[in-house]
Amino acid sequence: MDRITVKGMVFHAYHGYTEDERDLGGRFEVDCELWKDLKSAARMDDLSESVDARHIYRLVSSIVLEEKFRTIEALAERISERILEKHKVERVVVRVRKPSPPRLGVTESLEVEIERKG
Repeated sequence: MDRITVKGMVFHAYHGYTEDERDLGGRFEVDCELWKDLKSAARMDDLSESVDARHIYRLVSSIVLEEKFRTIEALAERISERILEKHKVERVVVRVRKPSPPRLGVTESLEVEIERKG
């Protein structure tokens, strides 16, 4: 199976378990891997046979910036649900990172990865 990856989407958003995280906001990073047979897209050199990465970015951006979640698990789940609803892919892997999460000590990031099938 073939894979399209949109990696390193970065947003300032207001998700978090504590009130101060939701008030102050923070940096969130998202990666999406979409699994789809791309033979037809490659042979025909036709983006309509693939998944347009611009659509994925806009979808992820709207969820991250317009919806509110207490956990990055819920954020990742919503992203995967919407990708599977809107795009003909066999499976999706979504990673959400929260760099330097507050109250976790000296930590590079907290990351959740989920995989869902269409």
